Amino acid sequence: MNKYILAYIIFASCWVSKVIASDLIVPYSHFALRYNSSVKIIQLADSNFLILSRHKDIGSNPAMAGLTWCHQNGDTIKTKLLTLNSGSASPLDIISLFDGSLFISGTTDDPLDNTLFTLHLDSTGSLISFKLHPSIDAVWLSNSIQLDSGNVLLSATLVNVPESVIYYKVNPDGDSLLLHSYTFPGLLGITCSRLLNDSTLLFGGDMINSNFVLYTNLNGDSLSINTFPFTTSGKNHISSIAITGSQYLVIAGTSTDTLDSNHQSVWGMKTDLLGMILWQNRFQSTNPYWNSSAISAIGANYFAINTFYNTATTNGDHPPVLIIDSNGDSISTSNILGNYCEISSGNNNSIIGDMNGNTFLTTTIDSGCSNIYQNIAFEKFDFSTLINSIDDLNNKNTLEVFPNPANNHLNIIDVDNEVSNISLYDISGRFLFCKTKEDLIQLTNIHDGIYMLVLVDKNLIPLKKIRLVVLH
Repeated sequence: MNKYILAYIIFASCWVSKVIASDLIVPYSHFALRYNSSVKIIQLADSNFLILSRHKDIGSNPAMAGLTWCHQNGDTIKTKLLTLNSGSASPLDIISLFDGSLFISGTTDDPLDNTLFTLHLDSTGSLISFKLHPSIDAVWLSNSIQLDSGNVLLSATLVNVPESVIYYKVNPDGDSLLLHSYTFPGLLGITCSRLLNDSTLLFGGDMINSNFVLYTNLNGDSLSINTFPFTTSGKNHISSIAITGSQYLVIAGTSTDTLDSNHQSVWGMKTDLLGMILWQNRFQSTNPYWNSSAISAIGANYFAINTFYNTATTNGDHPPVLIIDSNGDSISTSNILGNYCEISSGNNNSIIGDMNGNTFLTTTIDSGCSNIYQNIAFEKFDFSTLINSIDDLNNKNTLEVFPNPANNHLNIIDVDNEVSNISLYDISGRFLFCKTKEDLIQLTNIHDGIYMLVLVDKNLIPLKKIRLVVLH
C-alpha cells in the first residue's frame, strides 16, 4: 500500500490583509504547487475548513495532494502532503464522511493510464485504505457524493469510450458496489453531480450543441435527461449547479460569444425539474477562463458565483464574487484587490456558502505570471446584509420545531398551515434533503452534527430557519 501513497508534513505560510468586501485573503505557499493545480474546500464538523490541492511538477516528479486545515480566520492549523504514484494533473475531490473521516478520489496516469483511485483517511489525514480501480480505465473525475447509506457515489467521464459517463458506487474503503454507464450521442462529459433529494441524483454536463442534466435514482437507473440548446452564438459550459429546495436548479458556467476562447462571459440559468428554462443571464464579460466558474447557495434565495479571468500574462486584481438572487438579477459584485496573475492554463477554484450569508472561496493564484508556481488563496466574504435575517424569520411564532437537540425525529407545529417544504443543509450549506411538510420528520439516517433546517411556503419563501443539533 505504501507503494502508492506516502505522507509527508509540509510547511505552509500565510499572510492576512484587509481587503474590500472580503474579510480576509490568505495565500498559502506550498512548495511544488505547480502546473494544472486544482483546489477543493470543505467545511468540517468542528466548523474549521480543509483545503485539498492537487500538485503536479512540470518534470517527472509524481503528483501530490496537499491537505491544509485552517480556521475560519485563515490561520493554518496543520498541513500534510500525500505523494501519489502518479503524474496526473486531473482534478481531485474530497468529502468529509459522516463519521468525520475523509474520502479522496481522483485519477492516475503514467504508468497507470488514467485509472480511478480512492483514498480513505481518518480525520487527522492518516491512511485507512487505498484502492485502485483498474477496471475503470481512462476516466476524468467529476466529483463525489456521500449517500445516506454511508456509501459514496463517484461520477466521471470515460475518456476511452466516446460519449460515455459512469455512475460508480463504492463503500468508504473503495470497495466496488455498483457501476452504471450512460452513453448519449454528442455527449462531451460530466462536469458536476448533486444529490437532489433522498431518492434522486443529477449529473450536469456538456454536449456538442447543448448542455444537459441527467436524473437517476439511487440505483443508477436513468430517469430522464433534459437538454438545453445554446442561446448564444458561441458555446455554454456548465461548471456547477446549486439546488433551491429540490425544485429548481441554478446552473453556472462560462460561455463564448464566438469560438474564440478569449471572448467569454459568466453565464447562469435557472430551470425547473422538467427542464423549463426560467431565466438565462450573463453577468460579466471580462474574459473569464473557460471551465472555471463555481456556484454556491448562500441563504435560501441567493447564490455566489466566482470565476477566473483569462489574463494571459497580465497582472491584475482577482476576479469578483458575483451575488445573484433567485430571479437571476445581479445584486452585488465584490472585487478583491491583490495584483494577482491568473493564467488560463492551470487555475481552479472552489466556493461554498452557509445559510448565514458567509461565503468561503479557495483559488489557485499564479505567482509572478510564470505559469509554473502557484499559491492557494483562502477568502471569506460576509454577505449577511443581503439575505434574510435568521433572527427575523425565527420570530414567526406560529411555527414551532422541537426537540432541539433532536434524536431520531422532529416535530413540526404549523398553526397557519403555511409550510410547503422542509429542507435540511449541513453546516457548509450542502443540501441534504427536501421533504413535503409532515408533522413528524424522521432523522434516523442523519448523523450527529449541526445542521440548518429551512421551512418554506408554496412560493419557496423561507418562513423559518433553525440551527438544528442532531444527537442520536
